[in-house]
Formats: sequence, structure tokens, C-alpha cells
Amino acid sequence: MKTHNFLAVAMLGACALLVNVWSKPLSSPSPVAVVQAGDGLRPLKNEVRRLLNEALRYNGQRWSRANFDQASAAIVRVVVTYQYSPMLVLSLIQMESSFRLDALSSQGAVGLTQILPSTADAVAQALHATPPTAEELKDPSLNIELGFAYLAQLQESLGSQEAALAAYNAGPAVVQRRVGLPLPMAEYRREISRGEATVFHWMK
Repeated sequence: MKTHNFLAVAMLGACALLVNVWSKPLSSPSPVAVVQAGDGLRPLKNEVRRLLNEALRYNGQRWSRANFDQASAAIVRVVVTYQYSPMLVLSLIQMESSFRLDALSSQGAVGLTQILPSTADAVAQALHATPPTAEELKDPSLNIELGFAYLAQLQESLGSQEAALAAYNAGPAVVQRRVGLPLPMAEYRREISRGEATVFHWMK
């Protein structure tokens, strides 16, 4: 019952936002845009906060108010900068970490977007920013911004969002070796192909 309720919430959110999940990011990934606090972004901010709250409830995660505010603001900045749907942003976080702030993989990938410290360093340098320390990478805002800057770089390099999502999880080399073959990471591929209304990967 919980899954059906959450599916309904996600579908309503997608319809309300009318953001195209297939949109390409800006042609040249750049530091996350400064988002003004004007009324123009208020509906987006409110929708992101609602969807994030639903995702946390679904995963049984309890965050501090500070972490919630920082993460929701970072998601808005990512949406504005790279023109990604909030649903896609939340789906990647769900797939990678199930919204666990302290997530750490056996390969050393850190935080919500499960980005490797070495990858975070390279992305930060490409953005002309100071590479983060391992501790700084646990910050939800920085982790989200660097994770999606990396996804945007992958999409620009590989030419499609589907390939970028597969490369984000499996690694660019895996995707490049499979030219002309089905992409790995069927969960991402299946949900993206079904459209934004069901892009959350756990909604099978």
C-alpha cells in the first residue's frame, strides 16, 4: 500500500512540475548556479521539499533540519543549473544510497550520490573549485552538487542521459565497451524508458 501511495505522490509531482526528464544539461558543465530567493522559484522549492520528505519517509530516514534544508536547496540548484527533473535527481540518490547520509561503499564511494573521492576531486578541478576532503564530501549539499556535475559531464561525453546513468553506476569504461550492446544497470534503463512519472527506480 505504501508503494502505491508513494507512486501516486510521485506521479502528481511529475505532472505538476512538467519538467522534461530527457533534457540535456547545459552544454558546458559549470559551477552550480547561484539561485536567487525570489518568488519565481518558490513552487519548485516547495515541490522539491515535499518530494524529498516523501523519499525520506519511504526509506525510514530521519535527517536533521539543517541537512534537509541543505540537501533540498542543493537539489534546486542542480535542477536550475543542469535542467534535470527533481524526480531524476531523487531517483539517482535513491538508487545509489537510499538517502543514507553516511553511505559508504566497499570501493570508498561516499554519501548520498556515492561519488568516489578521486572522482569528486576531478569534478571539482574541472569546475575550478577546491577539491573536497573526505570529510567535506559527506556534506549533503556538496555531495549532491558534485555528484550531479559528474553526471552532467558523463552525459556530455556519452551523448545520452541513459548512458550517463549507466556510466555513473557501473563506470564509463563499462559503458564504452558496450557500444552497440544493451546498456548495463537495467533498473535505471527500465525506469527512464517508462517516463518521468515512474522514474523512481523502486516503483516496478
